[in-house]
Amino acid sequence: MKTFKHITYISAVVIATTALSACYEDKGNYVYDESIHDISVTMPSSFVVKLQKNKFTCQITPDVKTFDGNDAQLQYVWLLNNEKMGSFDTIATTKTLDFEIDPQSKDFAYEYKFRLYVTDPATQGVTMVPTALQLAKPYSYSWLVLHETDGHAELGSVDYSNGHILVTPDAYTQEQGKSFTGKPLSLSVAKNYISANTYWGFPSKMVSEIYVATDNAGESGLLDQVQYLSVIIPWQYLVMPEQMPDLDHASMQAASGAAGTVIASKGKVFRNCDYSPCFFRLNPSTQLVGDYYIDQIVSGPNCGLGYDSKGHRFVLLEYTGNWYSVPQTSVKSGGEISPIRSPEGTAANPNAIPADEQVIRLMNGYRYSLANPAAWLKYSAYAYALCPDNKSKVYAFHYWPLTSAATVAGAPLDGVYQFTTPQGVTASTPMCSSFEYNNIIFYAVGPTILKLDFVTGKSTVVYTCEDPAAQITQLHMAVESYTENDTKFNNYAAYGHPYSQCLGAAVQTADGKGQLVVLQLNGAGNVDADHTYPSVQIHKGFGKIKDFSLI
Repeated sequence: MKTFKHITYISAVVIATTALSACYEDKGNYVYDESIHDISVTMPSSFVVKLQKNKFTCQITPDVKTFDGNDAQLQYVWLLNNEKMGSFDTIATTKTLDFEIDPQSKDFAYEYKFRLYVTDPATQGVTMVPTALQLAKPYSYSWLVLHETDGHAELGSVDYSNGHILVTPDAYTQEQGKSFTGKPLSLSVAKNYISANTYWGFPSKMVSEIYVATDNAGESGLLDQVQYLSVIIPWQYLVMPEQMPDLDHASMQAASGAAGTVIASKGKVFRNCDYSPCFFRLNPSTQLVGDYYIDQIVSGPNCGLGYDSKGHRFVLLEYTGNWYSVPQTSVKSGGEISPIRSPEGTAANPNAIPADEQVIRLMNGYRYSLANPAAWLKYSAYAYALCPDNKSKVYAFHYWPLTSAATVAGAPLDGVYQFTTPQGVTASTPMCSSFEYNNIIFYAVGPTILKLDFVTGKSTVVYTCEDPAAQITQLHMAVESYTENDTKFNNYAAYGHPYSQCLGAAVQTADGKGQLVVLQLNGAGNVDADHTYPSVQIHKGFGKIKDFSLI
């Protein structure tokens, strides 16, 4: 059985921040229990601490027992692994280790490895127990919420630590010492873009790319979660000046995948890549005939999918080329917009969708195979269309054949499913899906979240808000598509439930306030039993929510 006897944190900031910095065990590791020489020393093999802005102290106390209950004679030595010197340095000779961490120190690291030696002078018995202290980057595996309060934008957060949940509706203001002045327009997050930080040309340890826009351009841009949500690159340096007029933050739609973040705005498509945060407009390929207006997009492992509402067709967003660092002057295109192949066996012609159908949503869907070849490409994308006579369709695409003509890959448009439109579904209905769930779309009508099996057309209730007058305005899975480090989002160590089975909902209550509801789902898409954290979480204190994302 794992033991977590005692661990506390003394912050040089304010007491309120210590709750955010609480430690929790790495549940993927074992607890060391060295019961020799009649001394039992029990301690988790690692602890995780939320990194703070200023200097703080982490206090670790092992659980030590002797056969007679008397430990007064024991001697303690704590050693710190000095990796640069290839040695261990003595840092304490007390039972409790008070380890000071200074984020500004030249010796700062995100992991510290210790050895504790406990000696009984009477028997000369020595027991050694190793442990490690890992520092979690700020706002890692947390929900970030863009909302409006007191007439201006605010970024709030929901953080998890040691079985506790900390809701901070004004996280940006607390971190920056000032508030946004503009109203909220957009929030886009690309999860776990580790490789990008190697090439950007400036020091950053951020885990995710966080793009925020308010109607004050001077405070909008790429935020650094490690630098406490500070704007490190304004939007004016993320898009070429001549392309900026086509970027409308108030109406744009963004989607992220392993190969970059894609934005649809004013019928055009922009993309960055995982080596640079700068966006460039995609150009139509020579095979794309006629004018186009792309208003729905989704991004996958190596390409994207869009819907051209002017040409009534789906289009392939080809992610050709990469670029590096900031700013950019030589890059001419973020990729190409091309027609989609329609080989034998295609469920329908993706280049000729009936004009009386309205495609209202594109979303990532089920991972249909784990087998090679191209296992990392075997993800689906769903397009939901409203049709005449109270009918709906779902077009189911596969990413692999979008870019591969190999016979074994199959057809890009794998299936088309028609059914009676569920009650209450309109063009503005919130919808999402996930690679965890086959043929399932989650959607919200009023205060209720439902799941649709689009093969049978059957809908079932997943959750209903306590307030019958509440309206659910946004739905997002914590992880909806392939990411560069998707295994980290599926681990159980820190959170206790797969992130890819967590569904978030933005709720507007009758009094105009906002709530973030987080549901932990089981493999069938229903609310699961409680684990480390409740499977139904209702986080309050927000204003009207514009958007949210797990980061």
